[in-house]
Amino acid sequence: MVHSASSKEKLAKFCLGRNADRIRDSDCTAVFLADKQCLKEYKRFGTFLDANAAAGGKRKVVGKWAKRKIQVLILLFSSGWPLPRFLSNPISFGVRTGVSTVSALTKRRVLVPSLGSAETWASKNTMLVAMTYMLACSSRGIATCPMEGYNVGGIRKMLKIPKRYAIPLIVSSGVPYKRDDEEGVDDVGMDHGPSASGSLTTRYNMDEIVFEDQFGDSGQSR
Repeated sequence: MVHSASSKEKLAKFCLGRNADRIRDSDCTAVFLADKQCLKEYKRFGTFLDANAAAGGKRKVVGKWAKRKIQVLILLFSSGWPLPRFLSNPISFGVRTGVSTVSALTKRRVLVPSLGSAETWASKNTMLVAMTYMLACSSRGIATCPMEGYNVGGIRKMLKIPKRYAIPLIVSSGVPYKRDDEEGVDDVGMDHGPSASGSLTTRYNMDEIVFEDQFGDSGQSR
């Protein structure tokens, strides 16, 4: 969470165009990190599960073998092998290629998961947290602006973020700003909310983006 004036100025230097202005003008900017080697945290996660069980007055909700199963599933889906990159990357690629080969050779009669890279899996999960953060801000009258126009290397160095973490998204947050003479226009000239006529801003037709039962079928023929 970047909120001091000096830190916001440093962060803004690595953001493109108007994103830099939004960093400076925001009350706070959340920098979301995606852990590409999440199993390095599994010991702490196991302790967390035990602590929750104890707090609930139960002896042990998650047993040893159940924890192992969770560990294997996370490892499989995340491709986040807790090894040095020169080992984890080829292992991850080999496992993903092997799983895809099984699916292709059996013509999907053997059902196996479609696996992505460690960064893809971690980023997808991190985006769910970012979505929840933005909804929570909105429910409290706090404006948010998600951005991806920035230099990852610069932000990583400035915030001292280990290479183990990807930076899929940053979200500037704060009390909404409106000029007295231009309601709905922020301090860098961007329009927000309904248009002057009171209707929503222009969007694609619904039947062009929402389909029924199969891709491309708008359901109009029925």
